[in-house]
Amino acid sequence: MSEEKEYVIVGSGAGGIFAAAMLSYYGKKVTLLESHYTLGGFASSFKRKNSRHEVAIHILGKSRKESFRYHWYKKLGIYDHVEFVDINEFWDLYLGTRHFKVPSK
Repeated sequence: MSEEKEYVIVGSGAGGIFAAAMLSYYGKKVTLLESHYTLGGFASSFKRKNSRHEVAIHILGKSRKESFRYHWYKKLGIYDHVEFVDINEFWDLYLGTRHFKVPSK
């Protein structure tokens, strides 16, 4: 008798969510645990007063057709629901009236 395994993933950052989605795609029973009130880990943001702050991840590279991400986004059925945006500036900083930019290319 084969025993069906259940997978428990601790942490709902990008890696945890992706691992849970991949295992689920293959029909595995998955439980995803997160101690924070929202999913995403370092791929999330929060709002304080009138400004939004990114926690850590700022850019995920473009998912070209030969990439690992493209393959899995298509397989999981999410590729057509994600808008990929070209980034002209990697970094934008406003300090009072001064504006600093670091180009992405």
